[in-house]
Parts: sequence; structure tokens; C-alpha cells
Amino acid sequence: MVDMATQKGREFEHFGDVVRYLRETYMRRMAGDNAGLLRVRVTAQTVIGCLAEKGLQLSSGQYSEIESGIILPRDPQDFMEKVASCLGVGPESAEYQVLQKQLAYDILSRRLGLENMESIMERPRLRLMSELPD
Repeated sequence: MVDMATQKGREFEHFGDVVRYLRETYMRRMAGDNAGLLRVRVTAQTVIGCLAEKGLQLSSGQYSEIESGIILPRDPQDFMEKVASCLGVGPESAEYQVLQKQLAYDILSRRLGLENMESIMERPRLRLMSELPD
């Protein structure tokens, strides 16, 4: 049974909210049909370590502020590509498209002001099988 929120799609508050969602759903998305696998929670520290392996150094405070929507990454494109790779999100996936659109939305809304932004473009929405209840 699918709940109505899933039918309508998921709306995120900001880019960091999408990143957090992808981190929190990583194991469910990667397990796919292998539902019997152990459920391991991917922590922010794990993602920070992966980003470091890819050449992007962030403190836990910086990463936390990105996930909380307080700041945007200094190099948004580089961060987006590397965090997507760390979280198993391919460039052709719906998740990547939402990540990209939300980042663009956030950058523009900070420049134009939120009131103006919502009259120009809708917030990105995500509708995926990974949002189905367990």
C-alpha cells in the first residue's frame, strides 16, 4: 500500500535535505530486491570520509551545515558530483536530477529571494520506489 505523500512526490526544503534523504535511504536503495541484508545506517561521518577520499575536505560542522540547509557548498557542482557518487546516485537517475534541480533552485532562490523564486519555478519533487513504506 502506498501512502498519499508518496503518490504526490516528496518535496524537500533545501539541497541539504535531499543529501540527508539520500544518505538515510542509501542501504534501502542499494539493497533493492535483497531485503534480507543487514540494515546499516550510513552516518554523516561516513560520507565525509568518502568525500575526503575523492579529494573534498569538509569538517563535520561544514557537512552538518550543508545537510541542515544553513550553507551551500563552496563549489556546488564538485560537491554534488562527489556526494552523489558516495551515495550511489548515478547521473542518469531521478535522484540525481532532483539533487541537481534542488541545488539550482537553492542557488537562485538565495540570489533572487525566496518569494520571487517560487513565482519563477516550483520546488523540485521526487517520486521513487525508494519512498515506499517498508
